[in-house]
Amino acid sequence: MPKAKKQIEDDFLPQHGRKAHQQMKAYLVLDYLMKHTDEQHHTTPYEIAAYLSDYGIEAQYKSVKSDIDEINYVLYMMEQGCSIDVAIEDLNSGEYEEEKIIQCTENRREYFMNRRLHDITEDDARLLAETVYSAPFLDEKKAKRLVGIASTLVSNHAAERIKHDIPILDRPRTTNTRVYNNLSFRKNQ
Repeated sequence: MPKAKKQIEDDFLPQHGRKAHQQMKAYLVLDYLMKHTDEQHHTTPYEIAAYLSDYGIEAQYKSVKSDIDEINYVLYMMEQGCSIDVAIEDLNSGEYEEEKIIQCTENRREYFMNRRLHDITEDDARLLAETVYSAPFLDEKKAKRLVGIASTLVSNHAAERIKHDIPILDRPRTTNTRVYNNLSFRKNQ
């Protein structure tokens, strides 16, 4: 194939069909909303589009709004055990607006996670973190790791409050990391 013709084809091909990584866009939109929003912290489709551009994904205002609608449809479908058609009909009717996990503000310009996917509150995550920190059989490294996992169940804002509010005192801790492994081993027997 002549070099000039190959260059023309290369320039032409990326402009057709779905662009690279577009199939990940809805997942990244959900990821951003889960990490950066809650009832007190909202975001705009423009901020979400800027986040997506960090991953090399082009997005426009309307496409982000469409992704949010699709995420709500799928999550409603999964929670209710209904078909996607029923989910779309229910959520578009206006009767089930409070069932949407991703809500928009009254001015309809900003979005936020109305509740978490696992329906865990900040207080629940705080209780988990405090329980982990108070467990004497966990070494400090393991305790921090498990609190980090519990913190992923809430927004970054709530996670920072939890980490800041939990006093890390000089509690007696084991230095024997095998204690934790023995607990796991006994469970599997």
